[in-house]
Amino acid sequence: MDELEKILQKANELGHLLLRHEIVQRYHALAQKLDASESSSKLLEEHATAARAVYEMQQAGETVPPEEEARLAELEEKVRQDQLIREFLATEGYYVHLMRQVQELMTRPRGEPPPQSDIIVPGQGGSSRIIIP
Repeated sequence: MDELEKILQKANELGHLLLRHEIVQRYHALAQKLDASESSSKLLEEHATAARAVYEMQQAGETVPPEEEARLAELEEKVRQDQLIREFLATEGYYVHLMRQVQELMTRPRGEPPPQSDIIVPGQGGSSRIIIP
């Protein structure tokens, strides 16, 4: 098995571990519920669109029209009142935090790496492969 195959095998194992984690299961279950709820999914989409529009106006130094601010405030209140959206957003926060921790460990692993007998170290011979230091 070459190095790429090993990496992909470990990634697959990690994927299975993540799928068994309570946060991941809850996130996926709530995402499915949200997708199935036309009213909640539509409300969340409307809120995201309105919030993005206001943000873009602010970033461009434009004055946000009062009706846009009022519309966003109205949507924010509706989002706060929607139990499914509140649960989803809270769980999404935990899910994103978990994924960031996983990514951080993949980028900057802790501890000593496991011994690798098939790593070729330049200058230690025994291989016909060319290694560029």
